[in-house]
Amino acid sequence: MRYNMIFDYAAFAVLAVLLAYYFRKRKAAIREYRQYHAMLVASILLCITDLLVYLYHLNPVAEERVLEYLVHVLDLMFQFYLITGYCNYMNIVLTGKKYNEIKTRFAVYLPLTIVYLAIIVSAILSYGKAVDAVDFRANTTIIVSFTALIIYTVIFTVYIIVKYGRTMEDKSKIVHMAVAVLFLICIQSLQMVDQQKRIMPFLMALLMTDMLYTVHRSNEFFDSTDSMRKHVMMNQVAESCEANIPYYYVFVKLHDYKVLTESIGLDNTDFFLRQVSGYLESLSNDCVVFRAAPDIMALRTGMTDKEVLSDLLDDIRERFREPWRNGMLVTMLSTSYVTAMTPDEVPSAKVMRQLVNNIARDEQELDSVADAKKYIKDDKDAQMLEAIRRGLRDGNFKVFYQPIYSTKKKKIVAAEALIRLFDPEYGSIPAEPMISLAEREGYILQIGRFVFEQVCRFYKDNKLNEMGVEYIEVNLSAVQCMQKSLAEEFMQIMHDNDIAPDSINFEITETAAMITNAAVTKNIYDFELQGVSLSLDDYGTGYSNISYLYDMPFMIMKIDKSILWSAETNKKADITLENTYRMANKLNLKVVQEGVETEEQIKKLLRLGCDYFQGYYFSKPVEEEKFIEYVKNFEVPGVCNS
Repeated sequence: MRYNMIFDYAAFAVLAVLLAYYFRKRKAAIREYRQYHAMLVASILLCITDLLVYLYHLNPVAEERVLEYLVHVLDLMFQFYLITGYCNYMNIVLTGKKYNEIKTRFAVYLPLTIVYLAIIVSAILSYGKAVDAVDFRANTTIIVSFTALIIYTVIFTVYIIVKYGRTMEDKSKIVHMAVAVLFLICIQSLQMVDQQKRIMPFLMALLMTDMLYTVHRSNEFFDSTDSMRKHVMMNQVAESCEANIPYYYVFVKLHDYKVLTESIGLDNTDFFLRQVSGYLESLSNDCVVFRAAPDIMALRTGMTDKEVLSDLLDDIRERFREPWRNGMLVTMLSTSYVTAMTPDEVPSAKVMRQLVNNIARDEQELDSVADAKKYIKDDKDAQMLEAIRRGLRDGNFKVFYQPIYSTKKKKIVAAEALIRLFDPEYGSIPAEPMISLAEREGYILQIGRFVFEQVCRFYKDNKLNEMGVEYIEVNLSAVQCMQKSLAEEFMQIMHDNDIAPDSINFEITETAAMITNAAVTKNIYDFELQGVSLSLDDYGTGYSNISYLYDMPFMIMKIDKSILWSAETNKKADITLENTYRMANKLNLKVVQEGVETEEQIKKLLRLGCDYFQGYYFSKPVEEEKFIEYVKNFEVPGVCNS
């Protein structure tokens, strides 16, 4: 008996930590967060009732028979709620914007209500007739109701997965949620059969923890400042505008954000922004904070009284006139403000995107307050963002491959995977501004996952290793590198596709390598420990500090095409190029030269000892079928034999 109680204590401790972790996020207007929070509370209450059941079992008190019955009834009700609550959670995750709260509550909770009534009635009828307080569970009505609930849960789960699971990009979430439902059913059934095996609270604690990393990924909604990401804000703007629910927004623009990141580092800057986020959220019970852009925090409140809102804005401005502290580090944050009201001034998410993009570009006077109307105008970024969202939804993204030639093996040994977006309305979307916008808007994580899954599938299905293609290079953005679970998630994708670690090379830009962020460093070293090679991408276009060349485990340096092209007409650039190759050689780094387009360039690079060529002289980026055809029919150019 004590053994089981220890498990309950452990479960309570784990669940309490999870609940404390999500305490600040409780106001997040995200349905799955609210449901996850409700399940955490129910799990903790189940722990408490389970412990009380044990105490009554060890020390029965005849005078407290009614209270003992009540504890048993509540214990069973919490168990049943967790099954149904998880069904609702699964429905929220899979249906997304199509989630219908009224219909779902009716479909999910009506059967549960019937079971609850059966439990309560059976408990009342059983009271006084049984010696053991749990005997009412053996009541035929309880057993029939429980069986019906289980059958209904299975049918509901299958229906939701079949109807909505096919459109979900991350299939691993579907698998985890389906397994979790079966897991819950098995636990509940075991505990109904044998009341001595009271392990549901402990297993729920394990399940809720597993959900945190597999299904309920907080980094998809919250960034490193504990503010909700921009795409969450846009989804909620769309919903509130459609429902005609008024909200007041205050956009706080940080004018010295770039200076701060370069002078005190990203980690310290994020610490200050977490203080800002916490302060803004504390102003009112209904305040929610978003990261509208790297240098823009957005406060949303449901208050509409103009006098109260004026006082709120005055309080914010007054706070930013005082310093922010991080231990011995003290700084002032230079800010300006823009106010907006939805849906009166900002009638849609599209207009909200225009507003945020234009605020980010504008050089507003410090400590000034502007109205949203000043910034709402036509914006090409809004069209591109519309194409990105449509591309993720309709499959308009395609992965192209640019061959990489080995000067030592005299054949194509690799390729760089490059994303392309072909929109039916706007046509071909330029890659560089599209990726930059996707990073700002929070869509780069979905795009990056899509690219990597496509690369792994392509490499496996076409057995590229048997064709001599040793690895595929995949770009990782700075935003991706800052996700704590990136290495774990991508290694799982490789495992699912049976891809060997040395079949992938991750290209990391100088910008990402220079970020002083623990998650970035951890991801880089986790990949290296797993046997995945790393390239430093676009060398020569980023920061002048090159300490990352010997601090980070890079095996390959990719020299940007701009240096090669400038070297043809600029003597200083030519000297820089030659010295870069000498440095790479002494550091035992392999070199991939990008932008190779002429025979003269090839001759020069061969003299410098370049290891790999990539550029239009060999091939532009091509689709999968054309890449395979190119590799099969490749012939070594004569200049490469000189």
